[in-house]
Amino acid sequence: MPRDRIEPAFPGYGWDWVPGSGRRAGHVTWHEAEALRRRAGAAYHFDEASGTPHFRYVRGAEEHQVWYQDARGVRDQLPLPAKYGVRGIGLWALGFEDPGVWAAFRGEQA
Repeated sequence: MPRDRIEPAFPGYGWDWVPGSGRRAGHVTWHEAEALRRRAGAAYHFDEASGTPHFRYVRGAEEHQVWYQDARGVRDQLPLPAKYGVRGIGLWALGFEDPGVWAAFRGEQA
């Protein structure tokens, strides 16, 4: 497929799951993930290899992991499409995103 026909979309959402449980992950928007992180008092972590924020929290006796996307992650990942000659980018699930994503798309720093 020609590169000028590829348009990757960054997610405005993430996933919340209990590792090893065998249960499906639950969907969370950026807004929900950040609210949950603050309520749980969980530390913000950033995976440098994937450019993805994440955190852990405990509900009942179960430890959850939440991986999602924010403006920092988008800034970290934006060079990749350009590196491979992909011109367009998009946002998947409009309204779920970190509002800072729009500044990241414009090339503005945080």
